Amino acid sequence: MKFNEVGGYFEASASVQDISGRLTRWSPPVEVSERFSELRAASRGRPAVWYMARVELWYSGEEDFRTFGSDEPQWCSPPPSEAFDEELRRAEGFDYELPNWLTAHR
Repeated sequence: MKFNEVGGYFEASASVQDISGRLTRWSPPVEVSERFSELRAASRGRPAVWYMARVELWYSGEEDFRTFGSDEPQWCSPPPSEAFDEELRRAEGFDYELPNWLTAHR
């Protein structure tokens, strides 16, 4: 599953692989995106904030969770300009460097 967020605008996409290896697109319920958004909000004020997360889960119970903060997410639909403004507003007062792509959307 991939989750992108900036300024309250988010996208989530996922696929499921069956035992034959075939991938099927899956639309995660909104509650999954809400949990990712909560995780992201909890990371504010740390040395870096993330804008994209990827999680892979396997039948065996193994998982791989990664966050990405320096590169702009590959959006399915570009966020509205208000989302970038909101992200910049939320960053005020925190001590971390904003990525160039975020400040370029001003």
